[in-house]
Amino acid sequence: MTAPVRTPELMTASRLKALGTCPRLHQNRYLRARVPRREAPALRNGTAVHAALEAWWRAFGRGASGDEALDDALTALAATLAELDPFDAVRVEAMVRGYHLAWWGWAHENVAEVIGVELPFAYPMAHPLRGGAVEGWTVAGKMDLLLRLRDGRIAIGEHKSGGEDTRAGSDYQRKLTLDGQVSQYFEGAAVLGYPAEVCIYDILQKPTLRPALATPADQRRYTQPRSRACKLCGKRSAPPAPHVDPEAGVECVDGRVVTDPGGALYAGMRDADETLEEYAARIAPAVAADLPAYFRHVEVVRFDEQLTEHRVDLWHATRHLTLLAHDLGADAPHPKNPSACFRYGRCAYLEVCEGVASLADDALFKTLETAHPELADATDTTDTTDGR
Repeated sequence: MTAPVRTPELMTASRLKALGTCPRLHQNRYLRARVPRREAPALRNGTAVHAALEAWWRAFGRGASGDEALDDALTALAATLAELDPFDAVRVEAMVRGYHLAWWGWAHENVAEVIGVELPFAYPMAHPLRGGAVEGWTVAGKMDLLLRLRDGRIAIGEHKSGGEDTRAGSDYQRKLTLDGQVSQYFEGAAVLGYPAEVCIYDILQKPTLRPALATPADQRRYTQPRSRACKLCGKRSAPPAPHVDPEAGVECVDGRVVTDPGGALYAGMRDADETLEEYAARIAPAVAADLPAYFRHVEVVRFDEQLTEHRVDLWHATRHLTLLAHDLGADAPHPKNPSACFRYGRCAYLEVCEGVASLADDALFKTLETAHPELADATDTTDTTDGR
């Protein structure tokens, strides 16, 4: 195993979430900077969606047409597709196309200027009550969007894609009022000189439509043959010579005309899995036909007391890490939280904690050059997006 990376003391929303989820997870990911070589499918899909939406909003910001914006989004998406399962790739493309249909008109009507896309920020951590900087710690992050709306408000934009229920009144929407990441974005926007009044959660609901699979052979049911009396034969006292029923255009056999040869699978049953082409032809129209079910905007605000609460969370996290380092030392294992092992599917470090895999195994894990690769430019807050 290569030597652990000494990371800058940055506190991001992702790091704070990792620490709250499980101290051992945080240690492996942020202190040792060891990450799985193969990203989980859900994370890969989310990365692909973000890449497409980043290109879409940059195109909008520079005044591109709708067709150009969609082309840019699909081009950015195509660069990520090799990493995705083919059916996931089709599903993600349907989401991106649906997003364009849902929001291009809204963006023109409501957005006066795109101030920044993937806009980094960094600021000294402050003591939540006494004020003044917390020595050795910087709060950092990157906003998906910073917009000036036509009604004059500055709005933070945050893209989220997920499979859980995101409708009004859902647990997902209730959780947004508590999300520390939103508070951190409000602080970051202010540091950049754009005090925000609202955060627009830009939610993409993952389609639940899945590829249709073949019906198991022992469960398949087939239609039975059907026939009717031949009307031509019924008009004669003796069967005529071999002939074709004039109405059905089918040959009569012993006075009967076959109307259905049978042998077809019952409706809803399949003798083969749905192909990728069939699935693509089915899912894109399904998303486009019900855009409100898949794409939602939720406006979230922050009051001073909520920002103070978030500063307390940040300060507490740094104190916790300082105590762990002081009391246990840099190399001692941090506590585990078994309740979180399967909270988000399955923890990437589960087998390591179980003792059946090693964090030092370079075939399974790699060491990041920095624990925050997405923030390599966090101290450069200059954005090159053309304002709209």
